[in-house]
Amino acid sequence: ADLAYRREETEYAHTRVSDGQHEDTISGRLGANYLLMRYATIYTNLEYDKRLSDVDDYEFDCFRWILGMRLFY
Repeated sequence: ADLAYRREETEYAHTRVSDGQHEDTISGRLGANYLLMRYATIYTNLEYDKRLSDVDDYEFDCFRWILGMRLFY
């Protein structure tokens, strides 16, 4: 499991009144692995991102669920 925070600041302006744009992104991830046999593992991850922005159109929430298999040799 992990948790991350990122802040981005741009120096350009979308409008003449604005002095730039600020975006904050909060991310979280939780994962698990299951050893199927000696050379194969099944894994799953659940990820969540939330972006906050000065511009309302750039804000979003995102859920991702990943399921996969790793083969080792």
